Amino acid sequence: ACSSGRSQGFRSPRAVEDFISTSYSKGGDHVYAYIKRVSFLEYLNVLLERPFALGISLSGLILFLSGLILLFKGYKPIEEKELQEDILRKLKALRVSFATSRIIPKESLSEAEKILDDIIKRMEGKT
Repeated sequence: ACSSGRSQGFRSPRAVEDFISTSYSKGGDHVYAYIKRVSFLEYLNVLLERPFALGISLSGLILFLSGLILLFKGYKPIEEKELQEDILRKLKALRVSFATSRIIPKESLSEAEKILDDIIKRMEGKT
């Protein structure tokens, strides 16, 4: 009798439909791989029998989900920061246009209107 359940498959016949198989051939050499199909209940049973496996699975799931959250949350503030920096540059240019309006009034006014229109278009596109 076999003391561990691991080698039990070699001693008793198994159904072929319980396994997924694949093969690889190169030259005269052949490699066959068989993987046992596992139902969700069998997988759950393994996790409950072995707390270490449950811990590894949960930590992997938490790591995967936190990576997704950071990916989606971290991407948005970068766009907003770039947009804010762009608007800040345009507002500084507007301030310079107002400062030079005494020297060159017509050109400064038209440049200020262009900058304000651009800022308004950007802000409308954001909301």
